[in-house]
Amino acid sequence: MPLSTSTWRPDFFRYVVGRGVSTAGTALVNVVIAFAVLAAGGDGLSVGLVLAGSVLTQTLLIPVGGVVADRVDRRTVVVLGNAALAAAHGTMGLLLLLAPERVAVWMFAAAAATTGAASAAVQPAFQGLIVQLVPPAALQHANASLRLVLNLARIAVPGLGAMLGAAFGHGQVLLAASVAFGACGAVLAGLRVVTPPRAVGAVLTGAREGWEAFRSRPWM
Repeated sequence: MPLSTSTWRPDFFRYVVGRGVSTAGTALVNVVIAFAVLAAGGDGLSVGLVLAGSVLTQTLLIPVGGVVADRVDRRTVVVLGNAALAAAHGTMGLLLLLAPERVAVWMFAAAAATTGAASAAVQPAFQGLIVQLVPPAALQHANASLRLVLNLARIAVPGLGAMLGAAFGHGQVLLAASVAFGACGAVLAGLRVVTPPRAVGAVLTGAREGWEAFRSRPWM
């Protein structure tokens, strides 16, 4: 059964565009940072440590992001998360352009960790937003269409990022990604969503309840 055209209302379309750009930007900066570390004189171990910092930061903080998404306006979370990505990678891009000799591996690690932390914050909020934008009867088809867009971004963008970095320079690509993150935040800021009742109680209690809900679903 195809996704009903009524599901593709302006706010859902805006959401898909914003989330697609954010996902593509994250995939882009991860591969560009890896090549930029090598170009700055780092070795394979340095690249591995930088990328591991992103993955570990995201893994450790995503449960916290889920708790935050239940207590803070989700639209605000995704806008601020993309603003943080724009600031981090815009700064990194400027450093690579203006003072490449001053760029150290720890700076790449900090940018990668920011990517992981921002991703951990925005992913649960993104997933909660779609429930606020799409009628329950159309949610399955909306998720299927969204996943198609996101998977295409994750598959196509890394190779494109490597080519763009080689053709134009890593600093320029990071600046372009920064602009994309900023545009994504602007697009998502215009979402019109009905805010559901917020969770109450201690954060640790909410985290424990979420963990129990996760454990109760063997398929997850």
